Amino acid sequence: LQVARGAQALAQQRGIQVQLYDAHGDIEFDLAMLRQLPASPAGGAVIMALHNVAFNEAVYQLKVQGFPFVLVDQRLRDIEVPSVTNDDRAGGYQVGQHLLQLGHRRIAFVGDLDATTVRDRLEGLRDAVGDAGVPFDRSLVVDLLVAGAARLADWSPRIDEAVRDLLARPVPPTAFFFSCDAVARSAYRTLAQLGRRIPEDVSIVGFDDDPLAEWLIPPLTTVRQPFAEMGRVAMETLCAHIGNPHAPVERQVLPVTLIQRASTAAPPGHAGRLPG
Repeated sequence: LQVARGAQALAQQRGIQVQLYDAHGDIEFDLAMLRQLPASPAGGAVIMALHNVAFNEAVYQLKVQGFPFVLVDQRLRDIEVPSVTNDDRAGGYQVGQHLLQLGHRRIAFVGDLDATTVRDRLEGLRDAVGDAGVPFDRSLVVDLLVAGAARLADWSPRIDEAVRDLLARPVPPTAFFFSCDAVARSAYRTLAQLGRRIPEDVSIVGFDDDPLAEWLIPPLTTVRQPFAEMGRVAMETLCAHIGNPHAPVERQVLPVTLIQRASTAAPPGHAGRLPG
């Protein structure tokens, strides 16, 4: 929604009419809308990523047909298309640095690894841990999108299972980095059921800084994405692409910011924050 508002704000300044389509979680409707864009009256589109193979194929067909569009929140590796993403790797790196400075050494990562953005966040975390000379335990990484799972289904049972499994290990993680704030919120419920206190027993970090993050108890440490700016830049990029369709493909990457709140602290038994 914030991305759409950013795009609409710039469009209004330039006298461009914008029509918003929201499939409300219906992936097949989303794909059908994408496929019919070249035959529609629309002069171009800002497209929010769905992160699946069928979506990538639909995007490729738009490119083949020469329809102007900008992809938001996904960096396709095999197709050169205009895109606007956040610096997800840098965000993951900031999270890793923050947790390491607090004294954490066993950091779990839980998220949908089918999404390139989520993989970049994990890569940033892994690089931060490696750069600090700390072994990265791959067994603490959980992919929520198990075989046969629907992307937009309720993942709460899977999140609950992942958190319980990780905490039941002989040497459990002292911190969790969740791929987005929605996953972190679900984990809060599981931790409360287990009687685990945040951050006294385990530290929690999310990603997005959605409107509910600061209202959780305790408020969630997270990485802020500039959603409205993404929409504005996407609309600017689309206008430029329509004006000069043969110009080099633009891939815009926007900075993110770590927002430190009360859900992270030194691990149990640790004397305090490390220097650096």
